[in-house]
Amino acid sequence: MKNIKLILVSLLFIAFIGCEEDERDTFYLDSVEAPSEFDIQFGATQDNTGLITITPTAIGATLYTIDFGDGSEPENVNPTESADHIYAEGNFTIIATAIAINGLTTEIERSIDVIYISPQNLAVTIQNDGILSNTVNVNATADFGISYQVDFGELEGDDDVVSAPIGEEITYEYQQSGTYTITVTAFSAASEPAQYIEENFVVTEVFGDSPIAGTWKMSEDEGFLVGEGGAVYFDCNSGNSCASDRACYFDDLYVFSSDGAFTNDLGAETWIEGWQGGGDSCGTPVAPHDGSNPATYSFNTDASTITLNGVGAYIGLPKAINGAEISNPADAPESITYNVVELTDDNTRMVLEVFINATIFWRYTLEKVSDPSPIEGTWVMSENEGFLVGEGGAVYFDCNSGNGCATDRACYFDDQYVFNSDGSFNNILGAETWIEGWQGGSDSCGAPVAPHDGSNPATYTYDSNANTLTLNGVGAYLGLPKAINGAEISDPANAPASITYNVVEITDSNTRMVVEVFINATIFWRYTLVKI
Repeated sequence: MKNIKLILVSLLFIAFIGCEEDERDTFYLDSVEAPSEFDIQFGATQDNTGLITITPTAIGATLYTIDFGDGSEPENVNPTESADHIYAEGNFTIIATAIAINGLTTEIERSIDVIYISPQNLAVTIQNDGILSNTVNVNATADFGISYQVDFGELEGDDDVVSAPIGEEITYEYQQSGTYTITVTAFSAASEPAQYIEENFVVTEVFGDSPIAGTWKMSEDEGFLVGEGGAVYFDCNSGNSCASDRACYFDDLYVFSSDGAFTNDLGAETWIEGWQGGGDSCGTPVAPHDGSNPATYSFNTDASTITLNGVGAYIGLPKAINGAEISNPADAPESITYNVVELTDDNTRMVLEVFINATIFWRYTLEKVSDPSPIEGTWVMSENEGFLVGEGGAVYFDCNSGNGCATDRACYFDDQYVFNSDGSFNNILGAETWIEGWQGGSDSCGAPVAPHDGSNPATYTYDSNANTLTLNGVGAYLGLPKAINGAEISDPANAPASITYNVVEITDSNTRMVVEVFINATIFWRYTLVKI
């Protein structure tokens, strides 16, 4: 009897625990949200069979349902699995549903063209992210295209090959900056894909917070020297009058931009040596060591090195390279790596060395002239927030993706506002922008109209204390060209020589900026820009 009682008590205890666990499970299910980040990927066999592979992915989904859009029965798909379906030729709208464990659902639609024609008019964009270091964004569109894949050219095998539906962006992070060959292949249901190859694409780091970002020049007090161990063979600084004799050299600027670009800014003259065709005296910069070629830089904090990539880019003296001193401008290497011997805590003084052989080195002491401006870089109008005209808390007109205006004015929302490291400014509008009636247009997309077409040179000044941004140059503008200080112009000929905008907000990451311009005492135009 004791054994029977013990069993009964145990069973009652297990039942109690089971009921308690059921209640906890029910509470858990109530807190589960609908699946998120839902997407589907397409794959097509290039054999004219119309076989399409559909792969759904989502966070929090325990089952997917695929309605193929051609009248056939929907199919259930388990997580990590795919659905294969044979289509006839035509356009189909696929409706996919992701189902959570508690029955909550998320639904998406995707259109697909199944035509036995190879992808046509393949258009590819490849851009550095501009915010994330070593990160590249790729998008591909093609008539009749279903999917595309990108081989980023970094790793062996398929580890760096990424696929996406045609028209959807692919983002890839490289292990390090450098030059790569990127291959984009677009697929349809036909047997032949279309391919685009971008050779020598330069992947850049983002250096907005880098201690070396900014403009540097040779220190007149310490200058440079060539030495071996503790022996100094030659030095040049203000103490031995070399700096004054070579004033045209000591005003040379080494510009490390926040977007990873590097520039030798030498002005009209620099020091030209005999091997460059000069007479060891001041003279016109000699190519390729004249800053004319594009270049980038990479700062490795672990190895304490700076690498310049670009023929003719240099720090100090152009002849001193890794393992040699060149004697002909044509021998300029594609890259040079300098050892960072010292960098002060306030990032205003830096000592670099480059060894021309196993023991002999050139040493340069640089001092920072200025830090990069937080607005330096390329900006576009934010599609999410766009622009508006208002007075106080009243909004008279706004334009963004939420009200469809950004889509209607797509030719405008891709306009670029470029703040260069040298203080110059560019409006880059492409073939079309939004042209209003006062410009001779019809409030629609059209060819840019002078002087608001970026054709005139312009500069910018950012005053962080006054929170103002001034554009100098007839036709230079942010947002809309008609809105200027104290007025809205009604004739392109009335474009002012400068416009000052109030910087209402700029994020700590320097990637979002809100500016305003008052057209009278109370009414303002507000633009929200994002850095690309």
